[in-house]
Amino acid sequence: MRQEAEKMKSEGESDVNPALGVVVTWSVQSVEVHPREGDDTAPWGGTIQFLIESRTPELDGTATDQFERSYEYVWNVENESWIMQ
Repeated sequence: MRQEAEKMKSEGESDVNPALGVVVTWSVQSVEVHPREGDDTAPWGGTIQFLIESRTPELDGTATDQFERSYEYVWNVENESWIMQ
């Protein structure tokens, strides 16, 4: 699950055109994994929480925005991988 969080962080930060001057930073706030009782095909669930900050240059300085985002996952036994819900 931690690897999935780092992959999303890397993709999120590189998904901005550098010519725009916008800098986006994804900070992993938490990674939680919990059992899913009675579900043999997806016995584990998880949540990844990020704090995302974007800094945009403006004529009178820099505008900064922050927001939180969370993503839900389940562990797929057949594929042996985390799948976003």
